[in-house]
Amino acid sequence: MKKFYFSGLLIALSLCVFGQSTIRRDTTVTQHPDKYRVVTNRYFENWFAGISVGGQVLLGDHDKQMQFLDRITPAIEGNIGKWFTPGIGVRMGYTGYQLKGLTHNSYSSAKTHSTGEIYEDVRISTDLGKLEVQKFNYNHIHGDVLFNLSHIFNGYNESRFYTISPYAGVGWAWVTTGEPRSSEPTINIGFYNSFRLNQAINLTLDARGA
Repeated sequence: MKKFYFSGLLIALSLCVFGQSTIRRDTTVTQHPDKYRVVTNRYFENWFAGISVGGQVLLGDHDKQMQFLDRITPAIEGNIGKWFTPGIGVRMGYTGYQLKGLTHNSYSSAKTHSTGEIYEDVRISTDLGKLEVQKFNYNHIHGDVLFNLSHIFNGYNESRFYTISPYAGVGWAWVTTGEPRSSEPTINIGFYNSFRLNQAINLTLDARGA
């Protein structure tokens, strides 16, 4: 069973269903003068959802012999999450589509998800044999905990244009085409960069690995 690792660079539009906010006292809404004060919010507040497209790269056994641009495949992502405080949030997400790399054609046990196409631009010694192009579709579901460092260290500011949120999480990924149809747990890390366009919409850049 071949394990795989991949990284993604996703550009997304994220819809903030309820904006990060203010402190509620009875029926009034006010902005607290202490921007470092941690305030939790109600269940239906501060949800967000996003749809992303971008590129991803497979880091497998022989993929370093493949030109980097040849290894990039499209990536799609959908997620939904909630900020419990201005600095801490969680999200659930789905990533998928296709990964591409190289596999041996000399040994049947090592030949996985091959397209049968010999990769011509391989600059390795001949004793390793030929390498074939490898493609397979996959699904990946994951849950992440996000830490908004911009709000944690600089205080909450709902009008801040740029925020950065490192995150870590766990998930499950599985191959959906060809043999072997393997599945593996994942550990995910990344950086969620958000650019505020208006009160409801952010443009985000999500760089991550799993």
